[in-house]
Amino acid sequence: MDAAAEMRDKVLETGAEGVDAARHLGNETLDRARSVTGKLSSGIAKRALRQRGDEEG
Repeated sequence: MDAAAEMRDKVLETGAEGVDAARHLGNETLDRARSVTGKLSSGIAKRALRQRGDEEG
């Protein structure tokens, strides 16, 4: 195998690793965003229920 082909293969492998790392990071970020969204909406719902209870009582 000549040097150019070896370099091409190495570049492609490195690029593929970078894509995998970016995908992994993106998935982690999305999971965190979903978690925060869920916590936020849960907190809003609890606050709304408390306010309704205060208004009725």
